[in-house]
Amino acid sequence: MHTACRVAQGHIAQAIGIAPEEISPAKFSPRLAAASLGLTWSDLALMEMQQANPGIALHKPHWRYGTFAWTTLERLQGEPPSVSTRSPHA
Repeated sequence: MHTACRVAQGHIAQAIGIAPEEISPAKFSPRLAAASLGLTWSDLALMEMQQANPGIALHKPHWRYGTFAWTTLERLQGEPPSVSTRSPHA
């Protein structure tokens, strides 16, 4: 799971033109896991509905258009690094 999260983090960062380090793994990973679980349950429910309704063409919705299916970069970014007041020669 860790590797998959890091790969997804890199893909998203590249798509929006930022460094992957700007996306907080502590904020990104739980959202990715929740989105994956939600998509899995949605797909399973659709398959069950298709099996329960033979002869009726049920189509998978475009999940990306739902307000629940996206987030903002600000929600994924970590805190900016603090500037140390300590002398580098101390």
